[in-house]
Amino acid sequence: MDFKQPHSFSKEEALARLQSLTDYWKKHGVSSAWDGTKGRISGKVKGFSFEGEIDVEERQVSAKVKANLIARKVGGAYVKGKIED
Repeated sequence: MDFKQPHSFSKEEALARLQSLTDYWKKHGVSSAWDGTKGRISGKVKGFSFEGEIDVEERQVSAKVKANLIARKVGGAYVKGKIED
């Protein structure tokens, strides 16, 4: 699943928000690693495994995630909502 989600934050604020979100996910078994504005995530939530890459850009967040169909639908909507908050 590839998606791009626009945001209205500065690049730094968007990055901080996503890093905070991926830190929160750690207690749910999701691992993350950041190198500047690029992040890698992987894990298994509610029986669904996934892995992906995140790129925080000036006005949008881009992500490429490998997951099954149900995980893409549920997870994609969740992450997009968190970026918009």
